[in-house]
Amino acid sequence: MTTSNQTITIQDALELAIQYHNDGELQQAESIYRQILEVEPHQSEVLHLLGIIAAQLENYETAVELIQKAIQSDRSNVNYYNSLGNVFWYQGQFNDAGKCYRYCLTLNPDFAQAHNGFGNVLREQRYLPEALEHYQRCLALTPDFAQAHNNLGNVFRDQGQSDQAIDAYQQAINLNPDYLEAHSYLTNSIQ
Repeated sequence: MTTSNQTITIQDALELAIQYHNDGELQQAESIYRQILEVEPHQSEVLHLLGIIAAQLENYETAVELIQKAIQSDRSNVNYYNSLGNVFWYQGQFNDAGKCYRYCLTLNPDFAQAHNGFGNVLREQRYLPEALEHYQRCLALTPDFAQAHNNLGNVFRDQGQSDQAIDAYQQAINLNPDYLEAHSYLTNSIQ
Protein backbone atom coordinates (compact mmCIF):
# COMPACT_ATOMS: atom_id res chain seq x y z
CA MET A 1 0.00 0.00 0.00
CA THR A 2 1.22 3.48 -0.80
CA THR A 3 0.36 6.71 1.04
CA SER A 4 2.10 10.05 0.55
CA ASN A 5 5.02 8.57 -1.41
CA GLN A 6 5.55 6.06 1.34
CA THR A 7 4.98 2.34 1.14
CA ILE A 8 3.51 0.63 4.19
CA THR A 9 2.74 -3.01 4.83
CA ILE A 10 -0.74 -4.42 5.21
CA GLN A 11 0.02 -4.97 8.90
CA ASP A 12 1.10 -1.34 9.33
CA ALA A 13 -2.06 -0.16 7.58
CA LEU A 14 -4.20 -2.42 9.75
CA GLU A 15 -2.57 -1.14 12.93
CA LEU A 16 -3.13 2.46 11.80
CA ALA A 17 -6.76 1.76 10.94
CA ILE A 18 -7.34 0.07 14.30
CA GLN A 19 -5.85 3.11 16.05
CA TYR A 20 -8.24 5.39 14.15
CA HIS A 21 -11.10 3.01 14.99
CA ASN A 22 -10.22 2.97 18.70
CA ASP A 23 -10.02 6.77 18.67
CA GLY A 24 -13.54 6.97 17.21
CA GLU A 25 -12.35 8.24 13.84
CA LEU A 26 -14.55 5.81 11.95
CA GLN A 27 -14.31 7.37 8.48
CA GLN A 28 -10.51 7.24 8.50
CA ALA A 29 -10.53 3.68 9.80
CA GLU A 30 -13.09 2.57 7.24
CA SER A 31 -11.12 4.14 4.41
CA ILE A 32 -7.96 2.26 5.35
CA TYR A 33 -9.85 -1.00 5.93
CA ARG A 34 -11.32 -0.71 2.43
CA GLN A 35 -7.89 -0.06 0.94
CA ILE A 36 -6.62 -3.20 2.62
CA LEU A 37 -9.52 -5.19 1.14
CA GLU A 38 -8.55 -3.99 -2.32
CA VAL A 39 -5.24 -5.81 -1.81
CA GLU A 40 -6.54 -8.73 0.27
CA PRO A 41 -10.29 -9.11 -0.40
CA HIS A 42 -10.75 -12.02 2.02
CA GLN A 43 -8.87 -10.53 4.96
CA SER A 44 -11.20 -11.75 7.71
CA GLU A 45 -10.16 -9.33 10.45
CA VAL A 46 -10.71 -6.33 8.16
CA LEU A 47 -14.14 -7.64 7.13
CA HIS A 48 -14.96 -8.09 10.81
CA LEU A 49 -13.81 -4.59 11.74
CA LEU A 50 -15.76 -3.05 8.87
CA GLY A 51 -18.78 -4.93 10.20
CA ILE A 52 -18.20 -3.44 13.63
CA ILE A 53 -18.06 0.06 12.13
CA ALA A 54 -21.31 -0.61 10.27
CA ALA A 55 -22.90 -1.71 13.56
CA GLN A 56 -21.58 1.39 15.32
CA LEU A 57 -23.28 3.45 12.60
CA GLU A 58 -26.45 1.35 13.10
CA ASN A 59 -26.23 -0.05 9.58
CA TYR A 60 -27.04 -3.51 10.86
CA GLU A 61 -27.77 -5.22 7.56
CA THR A 62 -24.31 -4.31 6.26
CA ALA A 63 -22.78 -5.28 9.60
CA VAL A 64 -24.30 -8.76 9.43
CA GLU A 65 -23.17 -9.19 5.83
CA LEU A 66 -19.58 -8.15 6.54
CA ILE A 67 -19.23 -10.19 9.73
CA GLN A 68 -20.68 -13.25 8.00
CA LYS A 69 -18.05 -12.80 5.26
CA ALA A 70 -15.38 -12.67 7.98
CA ILE A 71 -16.76 -15.91 9.42
CA GLN A 72 -16.67 -17.54 5.98
CA SER A 73 -12.98 -16.65 5.77
CA ASP A 74 -12.18 -17.83 9.30
CA ARG A 75 -14.74 -20.06 11.00
CA SER A 76 -12.63 -20.53 14.13
CA ASN A 77 -12.50 -16.94 15.39
CA VAL A 78 -14.84 -16.60 18.38
CA ASN A 79 -14.71 -12.79 18.20
CA TYR A 80 -16.55 -12.86 14.89
CA TYR A 81 -19.43 -14.95 16.24
CA ASN A 82 -19.60 -12.75 19.34
CA SER A 83 -19.75 -9.60 17.19
CA LEU A 84 -22.46 -11.15 15.03
CA GLY A 85 -24.39 -11.99 18.21
CA ASN A 86 -24.04 -8.38 19.32
CA VAL A 87 -25.42 -7.10 16.01
CA PHE A 88 -28.40 -9.44 16.29
CA TRP A 89 -28.85 -8.30 19.91
CA TYR A 90 -28.92 -4.63 18.86
CA GLN A 91 -31.68 -5.49 16.39
CA GLY A 92 -33.75 -7.37 18.98
CA GLN A 93 -33.16 -10.69 17.22
CA PHE A 94 -32.55 -12.53 20.47
CA ASN A 95 -32.81 -16.09 19.15
CA ASP A 96 -30.16 -15.42 16.50
CA ALA A 97 -28.00 -13.59 19.04
CA GLY A 98 -28.31 -16.54 21.43
CA LYS A 99 -27.23 -18.98 18.72
CA CYS A 100 -24.11 -16.91 18.03
CA TYR A 101 -23.16 -16.63 21.70
CA ARG A 102 -23.82 -20.32 22.28
CA TYR A 103 -21.59 -21.21 19.33
CA CYS A 104 -18.85 -18.94 20.71
CA LEU A 105 -19.01 -20.90 23.92
CA THR A 106 -18.72 -24.23 22.10
CA LEU A 107 -15.54 -22.90 20.47
CA ASN A 108 -14.24 -21.38 23.71
CA PRO A 109 -16.11 -22.08 26.97
CA ASP A 110 -14.02 -19.39 28.69
CA PHE A 111 -14.96 -16.53 26.36
CA ALA A 112 -16.22 -13.99 28.90
CA GLN A 113 -17.92 -11.61 26.45
CA ALA A 114 -20.01 -14.46 25.05
CA HIS A 115 -21.10 -15.42 28.57
CA ASN A 116 -22.18 -11.81 29.13
CA GLY A 117 -23.99 -11.67 25.78
CA PHE A 118 -25.72 -15.00 26.31
CA GLY A 119 -26.70 -13.86 29.80
CA ASN A 120 -28.34 -10.80 28.22
CA VAL A 121 -30.32 -13.00 25.83
CA LEU A 122 -31.39 -15.33 28.62
CA ARG A 123 -32.44 -12.41 30.81
CA GLU A 124 -34.45 -10.92 27.95
CA GLN A 125 -36.17 -14.30 27.54
CA ARG A 126 -36.80 -14.38 31.33
CA TYR A 127 -34.51 -17.35 32.02
CA LEU A 128 -33.14 -15.57 35.07
CA PRO A 129 -31.29 -18.42 36.85
CA GLU A 130 -29.51 -19.32 33.60
CA ALA A 131 -28.67 -15.66 32.92
CA LEU A 132 -27.29 -15.38 36.45
CA GLU A 133 -25.02 -18.38 35.83
CA HIS A 134 -23.60 -16.85 32.66
CA TYR A 135 -22.95 -13.46 34.28
CA GLN A 136 -21.25 -15.18 37.21
CA ARG A 137 -19.14 -17.26 34.83
CA CYS A 138 -18.21 -14.09 32.92
CA LEU A 139 -17.15 -12.39 36.15
CA ALA A 140 -15.17 -15.42 37.29
CA LEU A 141 -13.20 -15.05 34.05
CA THR A 142 -12.98 -11.23 34.03
CA PRO A 143 -13.76 -9.78 37.47
CA ASP A 144 -13.23 -6.21 36.24
CA PHE A 145 -16.00 -6.35 33.60
CA ALA A 146 -18.22 -3.48 34.79
CA GLN A 147 -21.02 -4.19 32.34
CA ALA A 148 -21.33 -7.77 33.57
CA HIS A 149 -21.59 -6.53 37.17
CA ASN A 150 -24.38 -4.18 36.07
CA ASN A 151 -26.12 -7.01 34.22
CA LEU A 152 -25.77 -9.24 37.28
CA GLY A 153 -27.41 -6.48 39.32
CA ASN A 154 -30.30 -6.41 36.86
CA VAL A 155 -30.94 -10.12 37.34
CA PHE A 156 -30.79 -9.77 41.11
CA ARG A 157 -33.23 -6.84 40.87
CA ASP A 158 -35.53 -8.89 38.61
CA GLN A 159 -35.48 -11.66 41.22
CA GLY A 160 -36.29 -9.25 44.05
CA GLN A 161 -32.84 -9.55 45.65
CA SER A 162 -32.25 -5.85 46.36
CA ASP A 163 -29.14 -6.18 48.52
CA GLN A 164 -27.33 -8.29 45.93
CA ALA A 165 -28.46 -5.92 43.16
CA ILE A 166 -27.10 -2.91 45.07
CA ASP A 167 -23.78 -4.69 45.64
CA ALA A 168 -23.48 -5.56 41.94
CA TYR A 169 -24.31 -2.02 40.79
CA GLN A 170 -21.84 -0.59 43.30
CA GLN A 171 -19.15 -2.92 41.98
CA ALA A 172 -19.88 -1.78 38.41
CA ILE A 173 -19.54 1.85 39.54
CA ASN A 174 -16.33 1.11 41.44
CA LEU A 175 -14.86 -0.27 38.22
CA ASN A 176 -16.27 2.50 36.03
CA PRO A 177 -17.25 5.63 37.99
CA ASP A 178 -18.79 7.17 34.84
CA TYR A 179 -21.17 4.24 34.27
CA LEU A 180 -24.44 6.18 34.13
CA GLU A 181 -26.70 3.16 33.73
CA ALA A 182 -25.30 1.54 36.87
CA HIS A 183 -25.71 4.82 38.78
CA SER A 184 -29.34 5.03 37.66
CA TYR A 185 -30.09 1.43 38.62
CA LEU A 186 -28.34 1.86 41.96
CA THR A 187 -30.33 4.99 42.75
CA ASN A 188 -33.59 3.26 41.86
CA SER A 189 -32.66 0.19 43.92
CA ILE A 190 -31.92 2.25 47.03
CA GLN A 191 -35.18 4.20 46.94
